[in-house]
Amino acid sequence: MLRDCDAEHLSSGALIVWTDGRRTCHVAAHESAMRRDEFFQRCRDARKLLKNPWGIVRVSAHPLVGDTGAVRFGLQPREFVSEPPGLTMFDVLNRASQILIGVGKVGDLFSSRGLTRSVPVAHWTTLLSDVTGMLKKVPRGLIVAGLDVLESDAERSAMALQDFDRQLPALLEQLRPGDLLVLTGDHGRDMAKADLVPTREYVPLLTTGPKLAHGVRLGIRASAADLGHTIVEALLGDQFPVGESFLDALRAG
Repeated sequence: MLRDCDAEHLSSGALIVWTDGRRTCHVAAHESAMRRDEFFQRCRDARKLLKNPWGIVRVSAHPLVGDTGAVRFGLQPREFVSEPPGLTMFDVLNRASQILIGVGKVGDLFSSRGLTRSVPVAHWTTLLSDVTGMLKKVPRGLIVAGLDVLESDAERSAMALQDFDRQLPALLEQLRPGDLLVLTGDHGRDMAKADLVPTREYVPLLTTGPKLAHGVRLGIRASAADLGHTIVEALLGDQFPVGESFLDALRAG
């Protein structure tokens, strides 16, 4: 898609716009065609204007870098999203005075609603280091980090995932008794395909913690809401109106 439009975009400065066929509008601009702050402001304004009948709930802003014929997605994209239409896990935990920290794009995706603090988007290695440091300082609550580890092609994505694996032990060492670490994704993506859109295959759900059972198979969950329900129950001991908790399966003995 970028290869088809990059020459015209760089010469005219016109924005590159496409949709995912669902409810997200993607907008891209090269750093030489528009200042990043102006680009993000235009995308923010566009989100406010995109009301029914289009039903767009998210505008994804993608800064571009590189020369003609080699234009690629740059770092630190932004998401401009409608507020969640109903009750969220963050709402429930916020009302219970839990500390809630959104790292990376999490604040954008939830319009920062319910969050105690938002850490802005940065390279995933910086964000992972930030989360590791937070575990020493945050006494309780929930840290949710959105890390864009995958790169623009399969080979570099594989290298990035290997780098993530190498850095993960430093995070695991900071876990305290009672902590729960969850690794998952919001959707699948086949990096071998030319169009970098979600392929919607199953995503991994890995959990660990010093006091948790080992070797538990959680099976195929019916919904990502199961994770939200589990987190609410772990922090508050309460039930969440959607999803099915798997906390009992994680408790050792």
